[in-house]
This record gives sequence, structure tokens and C-alpha cells, in this order.
Amino acid sequence: MINKLIYDYIEYDKKTGVFKWTKQLGRKTLPGKIAGCINDQGYVVIRFDGVRYPAHWLAWDICVGIRNKIEIDHINGIRSDNRIENLRIVSHRANMINQKCHRNGKLPGAFYVERKNKWRVRIRINGVATSLGYFYSESDAHEAYMKKYNEIEGIV
Repeated sequence: MINKLIYDYIEYDKKTGVFKWTKQLGRKTLPGKIAGCINDQGYVVIRFDGVRYPAHWLAWDICVGIRNKIEIDHINGIRSDNRIENLRIVSHRANMINQKCHRNGKLPGAFYVERKNKWRVRIRINGVATSLGYFYSESDAHEAYMKKYNEIEGIV
């Protein structure tokens, strides 16, 4: 849960995705200074009252409202880019599909099995891995994965 007092101390620029301190809170929190730092996972986090808040959570809360058990995805995959236009609500599965390895040419759901010389497709449904079969091409395997994924997510 977000401590709403934090909004008395920071301001958010929707166009740049940058947070700045508006009031002095300590030695490092000077008005006008950029709030937060990038953690080891590449996310901007802002420390307030002993709690580290991911900046994308704060941006979403300011612009849209509370996030309640949802995941906020960085559309372009750059975890420090907190412009509101770069954020979206997604399911955990959709968030995993947008991982860096998938944006660099690897297609979600498709895994090459060398001994069979085919592409295998597996998808998790309610925590259980389900095989969708083997395919001769990565694109066919990915297509089968996405068809099942859209069926599960209710996307037509």
C-alpha cells in the first residue's frame, strides 16, 4: 500500500516520467532534485518513510489510480522509463511475454528441442505446464502459443 503522504513531497512529470522532490525531507531530498535511484534490476525506486516505492507504481497511482494486485508493464521494456504513455496494466503472463529475451527475436512459448529437430510449445495454465505439441518452425510454434494465450486471456 502506498503512503499517500509521499505525494506531498514529490511531483511527477508525465511527459518525461521523472519525479522531483518538492519539499526537503532529509539531506538528499532537496526541492527540485530528481527523486529516486535506479535499483539493481533497472527500476527507479523512491525511498519515503523507510519504504522503497517503484516509480512506475507511483506514476500509475497519480495518473490512473491504485494498482491493487495488478502488474504494470513498461511497454518499451526500459524499466527506468516511467512516462505514463509507456506504462500499461497487464496480466503476469503478458508481463513475462514482454521480457527482454522476447523482444530480441525469441518468440514466447517456442523452445527448440534438438533431439527432435522441432519446436516445442508449452504454456502455463493455472500454474500447470501444458504441452501444445511440436512444430517444424519457430513461427508456427509461437502462433500456436499465442492462439492458446489469447484464448486464456479472453482476447478475440
